[in-house]
Amino acid sequence: MSAATKTATRSDSRSRQVLGNSSFRKLWAIGGSSTAMRWLDTVAVGAFVLDLTGSPFQVALTFFFRMIPMFALGAYIGAVSDRVNRKLLLIIAFSTLSAVYILLAVAVAVDVIQVWHVYLGALLAGTVWATDFPVRRAMVGEVVERENLSAAMGLDLATSNFMRIPGPFLGGFLLDNIGMTAVYSAGATLFLIAAVVAFTLEYTPKTQVGPRISPLQNIVEGVRYIRRDSVIITVLFVTIVMNMFAFPYQSMVPVIAQRTLGVSNTLMGLLISAEGLGATLGSLLVASKANPAHYSRIYFYGSVLFLCMILSFSRIPWYGAAIPILFVAGFGMSGFGTMQSIMIISSTPAEMRGRVLGVLAVSIGTGPVAALMIGVIAEAAGAPMAVLIIALTGLTFLAITAFVNRGFLKLRDVRPAEEKLEDLRTKQRSAMAAQNDGHHDEHGDKNDSPDHKTGVDSRTSATVVHSSSSSSAGLPGSAIEIGTDSDTGSADTRSINK
Repeated sequence: MSAATKTATRSDSRSRQVLGNSSFRKLWAIGGSSTAMRWLDTVAVGAFVLDLTGSPFQVALTFFFRMIPMFALGAYIGAVSDRVNRKLLLIIAFSTLSAVYILLAVAVAVDVIQVWHVYLGALLAGTVWATDFPVRRAMVGEVVERENLSAAMGLDLATSNFMRIPGPFLGGFLLDNIGMTAVYSAGATLFLIAAVVAFTLEYTPKTQVGPRISPLQNIVEGVRYIRRDSVIITVLFVTIVMNMFAFPYQSMVPVIAQRTLGVSNTLMGLLISAEGLGATLGSLLVASKANPAHYSRIYFYGSVLFLCMILSFSRIPWYGAAIPILFVAGFGMSGFGTMQSIMIISSTPAEMRGRVLGVLAVSIGTGPVAALMIGVIAEAAGAPMAVLIIALTGLTFLAITAFVNRGFLKLRDVRPAEEKLEDLRTKQRSAMAAQNDGHHDEHGDKNDSPDHKTGVDSRTSATVVHSSSSSSAGLPGSAIEIGTDSDTGSADTRSINK
C-alpha cells in the first residue's frame, strides 16, 4: 500500500471515529444551525439597513455591533466557561437569542421596526456568537480524542462553511420575496433548534483542579500562558490582521452588489455563497490531507490568498467575474479558519483552553474597529475603494509577519512540549516492547528455517522534540533529544541548545 493510500485510509478512519461520537455530532449540529443563521442574517440585515438608511456607514455599523461583543466579552466568556458548565451556557445563549428574534420579527410585521432595533438584534446575536470559540469549540476539544482533533475541526468548519452556501442565498431570497419578518422568523427557529440540541447533549464538565479564582484572574493566567508561547502569539496576530483588514469587506458586499454590480439581493447572496462553497471544499481538503508539519503554512498562505482575492473583488465591475474570485477566496479562508482552531487547541493544555480561546475571541473581536473605518472610507470614496485599502493594509502586515517570524513557517509540531515528550516516550516503550518480542521470536525459531527469523534494528533513531514555546523567529530555543540504547535498554535524555 502506498504512503498516500495509507494517509487517506487513516484520514477516513479518523472521520468515521469522529462522526461515531454522539456528543460531537450534537455540537456539530449546533454549530451548523447557528452558522446558517449567522450568514443568512449578515446578508439580509446589511441589505435591509441599506434600504432603510441608504448609508454605507450605517451598513458597516451592523457589522460593528455584531462583532463588538467578541472583543468586549470574548475573554470573559472563556474565563467563565472554564469554571461553569459549558452546556448550560449554550442552552441559555441560544434560548435567549431565539426569543429576541421573535420580538424582532413581530416588530417588522407590525411596521414599528427602527434601525436601532436592528442594531440591538445584531449586538445580542454577536454576544451569542462570541461563545462559539471559548465554549462550543472547547467542548469539541474535550469530547474527541486528540488524534482526531484535526478531523473534528475540519468537519466542523466544513459544515459551518457549507452553511454559508444556502444561508446568504436564502437571506437575499427571503428579503426580496417575503421581507425581513421571514428572516427573523427563520433565525428564531434555528436558534431554538440549537438550544434543544444543546439540552439533549450528554456532556460531563471537566473537573477543575486548583483553587477557584475570579474570571479576571483567569484571563490574566491565559495572557501569561500565551506570552510564553510564540506559536500562539503569531496565530493571534494573524487573526487580528484578518479580522481587521479582511473579513470587514463582507459589510460592503450589499453596497457593492447594489451600487457597483447592480444586482438584486438574491444575486448578492450568491456572492457570499460562492465564497462559502470554496471554503467548504477547502475545509474538506484540509481535513483529509493536512499534515501537522504544514499547519502553519496552510494557515498563513491561506490568509494571504484570501486577502489577494478580496483585493481583486474590489476592482471587478462585473458580477460574472466576481463569483469565481470569491470562490477562490473561500479556499484561502478555509486554510485560515481550520488551522486557527487546530493550532490554538493543540498548543494549549486542556485546563487552559477556555481562557486561551477567550483571548482568541478578543482577537477576532478587533473587527469592529475596522468596520467603522471601512464605513467612513466607503462614505467618502465608495465601497470598492474601502475594500481595496483594507486589503492592501492586511497584506502589508502579513508580509511584515513573514519577515519577522520566519521560523513560524517552519513549524513542525504545535503540541505542548510535555505532551510531545510523553508521546515520544510512549513510542519508545512500544519500540522496546517490539524489540523484546522480536528477540523472543528469534529464540523460539532457532530450530526453524533461518528465513523465518524476526528482529529489529539494534538502535532506534534519535528524535528531536521542539518546544512549541520556542522562538518562531529563529531565535535560540530548546529541544530535547531522546535516544534509546538497545544494549542497555536505557533512555538517554539530554538537553540541546539550538
